[in-house]
Amino acid sequence: FSTLWLPTAALPSCSLPTIYILPGLLTPPLQLVKEAEVFNHRETLGDRHPTTLVAINNLAGLHMANGEMALAESLYRECLQARRDTLGSTHATTVISINNLGTLLSERGDFEAALPLVQEALAARRRELGPLDPATLKSVDNAGKVHRAQGSHARALACFEQALDGRRKVLGSRHIDTLRSMNHLGSTLYDRAMRAPGEGEDEPAADDPATEGVTGAASPAKKKGGGFLRSLTPPSSSRSPSPSKHSRSPSPSKKGGGGRGAEAQADPAEAAARAAAAAEKRRETDLERARGLFR
Repeated sequence: FSTLWLPTAALPSCSLPTIYILPGLLTPPLQLVKEAEVFNHRETLGDRHPTTLVAINNLAGLHMANGEMALAESLYRECLQARRDTLGSTHATTVISINNLGTLLSERGDFEAALPLVQEALAARRRELGPLDPATLKSVDNAGKVHRAQGSHARALACFEQALDGRRKVLGSRHIDTLRSMNHLGSTLYDRAMRAPGEGEDEPAADDPATEGVTGAASPAKKKGGGFLRSLTPPSSSRSPSPSKHSRSPSPSKKGGGGRGAEAQADPAEAAARAAAAAEKRRETDLERARGLFR
């Protein structure tokens, strides 16, 4: 055995003064090195020094890669809070921490907690870096993944289409990130086409940063009106029109008589048939688009 000597103080919660390394292994385990880095920076620079926070972030990433999600989350939260307090929520390194924590929560399946963080990172990057920066497009893609995991196909598709369009323009059609976007879009189209009949569909929300500027996203008026169809109904005037001199009040319709002005009631069976035909047409379109992306 060869021996690598490290100061005892560099080893957090460790009473051994030496680390034994197998022949041919030139460095100690990476996680131990990262833990020693964090320990030393905390002792010499303080818990909130930028260098300490970089070390904490890197150690959290290593824990996440090793599947130690609870440890990673604790460190990511500490790093994020410190950066918010010292640098502000819109600083570039703070946004990295926001994105990292959102990604971890998404990996753990906590999509409700992940989505606000992913959207916050996206809004900041869109504002500071522009809509076509690779980091912004990565955040758009991340938002799409969370929406897809929640079953919000329309929102996910809006994100993936935007990410794919931007990556084609910036990176080209053969870049690995562009190909990932094609895969995400195609798989989501396939998932929507294969879902059980009768499952509801959503409209992209107007306040979702990921759908900003995306064709087909619901406008604020639509959301405020409580649904897409309701938004198409003209708003009633707050003041009733004053009757003119020559206007006559409508005569009441005779009892039992429908009258010419009565609205025809739509046949429920016919409406259901039209809806089923539209759903089938969209299903075929989704499958065709997915096939085109996977070819």
